Amino acid sequence: MDVAKSNWLESTGQMWKLYLALLSCGLSLIAFPFAAIALIAGYGLIMPYLVTGTVLSIVMVFWLMWSLRCPTCHRSLAWNMITTRSHMTWLVDLVHLDTCPYCSHALKPSRRDCR
Repeated sequence: MDVAKSNWLESTGQMWKLYLALLSCGLSLIAFPFAAIALIAGYGLIMPYLVTGTVLSIVMVFWLMWSLRCPTCHRSLAWNMITTRSHMTWLVDLVHLDTCPYCSHALKPSRRDCR
């Protein structure tokens, strides 16, 4: 494991999963203004936009919970963050992980190990 990496997700090669989930979240949020535009314009086709945005958001959250796992104990890191942290801080806490919250598998060796 590359200890020069700044966080646990980068060092385990899983940061791309978080980026993909954030991209999916952004795409799902784009669907809702299109639904509003369709409603205002009188097209009557708002349901496809609403369903697409909602389904994409739900799938993204479940995929993130399933895919971000500790390589040592194979438990879901995102699930732990979502269920144990505030709704305002779970994503920040996930990005700043330096150990697995389940098995304490560390990103960097402790200072005692470096002597």
